[in-house]
Amino acid sequence: MLRSLTINNYILIENLEFIPDDKLTVISGETGTGKSMLLGALGLVLGKRADAKTLFDHDRKCTIEAIFDLPGKKFEVFFLEKDLDYDRECIIRREILPSGKSRAFINDTPVTLDLLKSLGQNLVDIHSQHDILKINEEDFQIGILDILSKNNETLETYRDGYYRLVELKSKLKRLKEELSRAESEYDYNKFQLDELRSLEVRSGEEDELENSLKKAENIESVKNSLSRAIQFFQNPEVSIYDLLYELKSSIEVSSEYSQNFKNISERLNSILIELKDIEGSLEGENENLETDPQKLHELRERFDELQRLMKKHKVDNSDQLLQIESLLAEKAGIRETGDEEILELEKRIQEQENDCIEIASAISQGRKEAARGLEVDLKPFLAALGMPSGVLVVNIQAVELNPYGADSITFLFSANKGQEPQPVKEIASGGEMSRLMLVFKYLVGGKSQFPTMIFDEIDVGVSGEIALQMGKMISEISNRHQIICITHLPQVAAKGEKHFKVLKQEDEIRTITSILELPEMDRIEEIAEMIGGKDRSDHILNSAKELLNKKS
Repeated sequence: MLRSLTINNYILIENLEFIPDDKLTVISGETGTGKSMLLGALGLVLGKRADAKTLFDHDRKCTIEAIFDLPGKKFEVFFLEKDLDYDRECIIRREILPSGKSRAFINDTPVTLDLLKSLGQNLVDIHSQHDILKINEEDFQIGILDILSKNNETLETYRDGYYRLVELKSKLKRLKEELSRAESEYDYNKFQLDELRSLEVRSGEEDELENSLKKAENIESVKNSLSRAIQFFQNPEVSIYDLLYELKSSIEVSSEYSQNFKNISERLNSILIELKDIEGSLEGENENLETDPQKLHELRERFDELQRLMKKHKVDNSDQLLQIESLLAEKAGIRETGDEEILELEKRIQEQENDCIEIASAISQGRKEAARGLEVDLKPFLAALGMPSGVLVVNIQAVELNPYGADSITFLFSANKGQEPQPVKEIASGGEMSRLMLVFKYLVGGKSQFPTMIFDEIDVGVSGEIALQMGKMISEISNRHQIICITHLPQVAAKGEKHFKVLKQEDEIRTITSILELPEMDRIEEIAEMIGGKDRSDHILNSAKELLNKKS
């Protein structure tokens, strides 16, 4: 429920505070005074987009603050899910900066516009004369029946299942497309896969092969080099051992006189041991070097084949070649196992579709019962609103599953006796659609979840006794919801618990819009003006008093 709305620096509004009644608040004023600005400002705190054009003074920011009373578990859950601190008194603030950027706050916590819009959709239900055209839209007509039949929770369950069904069907379509491509490419992919598998590629193999080839192709040069090296150790005349041993012996003579000489002698001994080990390693390498033309041929052949496949698949190394092999195996696997996957997926789709059909059938049954009740309940209200022969026929046809269930719904209407009911958009006038919309709001009002409802001149096109009945219906809806009603009808305005008037004032520099709550005497004057314009005769003033006396 809206407790207050404060507006600063917005379009033609410099400063304004609006405190509505808990039940029915009416707002009047001449055309062009700016009544719609209130709704525009409220729309901003409910999450609508804005820009710098909304500023009254372009050098200052615009601030709009609304205070709501949020009773009920629904809002506690919402705040918990969005990680916000819940308080029954909720303050929503919107700021539009001169740069055009805007900021939004819920209880002083910065929030995104999407989050603000999500909250706003549960706070206020706004209906303007332009929204009356929604009565022609199928989703609006379905929504009326779903509210009356209390289908909303079942519909949420259905939609969860329906979107799972859509996802499964999309997955099946992709799988069939992949399988079709795999079928057409199978022989080629299988050939390439077998070719790679037969080579049994190992990670990093190309480097190993290249080193082995270099060694094998230069084996004679390597053997000669090793033989010369071994000669240094095994020369019968003077070997490297003999020279180093003599050096060690010369140093040992002096080692008993100096610790330094002793250390040098020990180091030379270590070198002799290391050289012996090196000699053994060289002899081992020399023994392993065998001239094997067949092995060289095999190495060269494998290296060439590996290079060919890397060039063929446009990769730089064996690791990338292994990735190609894995991808080819996956494509071949789709062809080899795809039929089984498709059968399994089709089975899941059929089960999901059966579940959706079952839930959609229950939804449809609820709509049909609600439609029969709506057709009956609507008649006395249509009669009270000047259409004694008015009838509404709800046409429900079975269709394929869709996000709304399995129904196509059309409201057929006739305002006159002997006239065949036809789709509302083809037969109803603007005034008739206004009255229909009001009746719908009256009938679903008790089942609607919105704390606050706003009617913006939805009473257009009616007058006299019909206007009295509309005022009565709006007043009765306010027993269940907070209603804010912008109206030109005195019969409706007289029903309000509070009455505000929007004024536009001009000076030499600028135009300012303000809003005033009217006390009893000023209210009589305002309603008299709504009845007779500038005529303030006793007769008109008495008519205004009479309307106000009939408020209850």
